[in-house]
Amino acid sequence: MPERCLEECIGELQYLFGTENRLNILFSLAERPRPADELQTALDIPRTTLRRTLNELEDRGWITSGAKQVFSLTFGGRLLATALDSSVSRVNQLVDLSKVLDQLPQSVHEELFGDVQAETFLRLTDQYSMTVGTPEQPYAPAERVLEVLTEADRLYGFMPVYNPLYGDLIQRFIERDSEIELLVTPSVANRVSEGVRRGRDTMFGEKSRFFVASELPSYELFLTPNKVLVTAYNNQNLACGLLETSRDCCLFDRWATIAYKSNFEDRRVESIA
Repeated sequence: MPERCLEECIGELQYLFGTENRLNILFSLAERPRPADELQTALDIPRTTLRRTLNELEDRGWITSGAKQVFSLTFGGRLLATALDSSVSRVNQLVDLSKVLDQLPQSVHEELFGDVQAETFLRLTDQYSMTVGTPEQPYAPAERVLEVLTEADRLYGFMPVYNPLYGDLIQRFIERDSEIELLVTPSVANRVSEGVRRGRDTMFGEKSRFFVASELPSYELFLTPNKVLVTAYNNQNLACGLLETSRDCCLFDRWATIAYKSNFEDRRVESIA
């Protein structure tokens, strides 16, 4: 990019991101034209600040005012708002992805993305969705896993940490004799047994197989016929982030399948059936 164009671009971005009011006005007008009074109420902007910002945006050619001071985006303004919305969404997506990846071992980063170029990586992120725990919704990752697994009729993977939210789900898999094969740590095996026996002679159906490994990766991996789910846990053993993708994502599906199978081969595994 020519130096002059880069400087102009940086200058416009610095202006737009100088206060959230400017972006909020553009995004609000992208929905539909609005009079100034409606913008002031909807965005909670002081009247003088709103008037000054509207004048600035109009001087830049991004908005225009019509009859009764109803403001709308120009064609250039619509293009800008669309580009900004896409960019903000992508940045939020990458921020969420980084939060999940930061909780996963470095080896996972290298195995998944080590040889992937930046442009290819950005295209790949369109195939992923992330669920990150927040102070307001700390259990969001586990709840999303539960939502996906409730619809599955087959489940494979490994579970290094016992999550109480999964207890009833595992029991339902066993009771309806759905195919389930999980590699778990000894502590998880004990918790699963306690959670699903409930007076039954055995916790296993013909298609339910649980195996104990003395050691497992720190992340959780589930594979269903349609989904790959990778859950990161924090130091308090709370699911803090979920990376989810379709089995159609070849790179991720190949990595997940190898990770699942290799833990049977590389660990000391004992059946508890």
